[in-house]
Formats: sequence, structure tokens, C-alpha cells
Amino acid sequence: MGDILRAPPPFRGGFAAPPSKSHAIRLLVAAALADGRSTLRGVAPSAGEDVAGAWRGLASLGVTLRAAGSRAEVVGSAGGRSFAQTAALDVGGSGTALRLLAAVASLARGPV
Repeated sequence: MGDILRAPPPFRGGFAAPPSKSHAIRLLVAAALADGRSTLRGVAPSAGEDVAGAWRGLASLGVTLRAAGSRAEVVGSAGGRSFAQTAALDVGGSGTALRLLAAVASLARGPV
């Protein structure tokens, strides 16, 4: 007889983001791809031009982002299922945001 495998419970938890624009951008992208609402500390668009560029890029894909002080609330797209049909990405001069969002944009249902 075969073994019975059970799916693990959903991950729940939290951690503090290090003060790094690269890590902040990665956290924004991970939250945008997650299913549900994420609250991130120290990752607001005021954290720098590169973070603001990633913020704008994700917003143009249809991700819901809200800033409150140094916190960000991101409503995830469940793996890109709720991305906009078409979008123009403007991430400014952020190379990290450009590299990550180019891959993320491939999940959109239309031209980006």
C-alpha cells in the first residue's frame, strides 16, 4: 500500500526586513506573488528611488499596494493570476526592479 501524504499547513509568520533596497524590492515582489495580504515593515516607497521604482512597476501590473509610514501593505496576486491585461513598466533606474519585474511581468495575461 502507498503512503498517505498530507499537505503542510499554510505558512504564517513574520520577520523584519533588513535595511537593504535589494532585499526590500525582493520582499515587495514576493508579497505581490503571494496569495493574500502581506504587511512589510521598512519597505515603503519612501525607502529610496529603487524601492519606489519597484512600487510603481508592481502597481502598474495591478498589484494593490498601500503605504502607511514605514510600512507597506501588499495584496498578493496569487502567482500573477490577478495581474493587469496590459501594462507599461517604469521602474526608473532600478536594475534590481527591472530584472525581477521583467520575469514577474511574464505572468501577465497580455503585453507588458
